[in-house]
Amino acid sequence: MFPNSAVGYDFVQARIAELRHQARRAGASASGPSTGTGASRTDALFASALQRSDKPSPGQVRQAIAAAVAAYGGAGCAARVAQAFGEHPETAVTRMRWARTMIARAVPATCLAA
Repeated sequence: MFPNSAVGYDFVQARIAELRHQARRAGASASGPSTGTGASRTDALFASALQRSDKPSPGQVRQAIAAAVAAYGGAGCAARVAQAFGEHPETAVTRMRWARTMIARAVPATCLAA
C-alpha cells in the first residue's frame, strides 16, 4: 500500500485506532484533551491550513497550531488526522512526516517533555 514509505500499514492502522480512542475519550471529558504533547501538536499542525509549499517559519508553525486547536479542539484535530489517513493514506503519510519534522524544528524539545 505504501511502496516507498517508511510508514507501514500496521502503523497507520494503529495510529487511526489511537486517534479514534483519543477522540472518544475527549468527548467524554468536559475539559477535553491536553494539547501540550508532541503528538497533539503534530495533529494540530496536520489539521491546520499551513502547507509545506508555504515554507513556514517556526513562528508560523506555532501560530498554525494555535489556530487549529482554537478552531477544532484537540479531539477535532485528532479526528481530522484519522479521517485523512482513512480517506487518503498515501498523502496523509507525507503530510504527517512533514508535520513531525516541522514540530521538531519549531517547538523546543523541553516544551515537548512537559
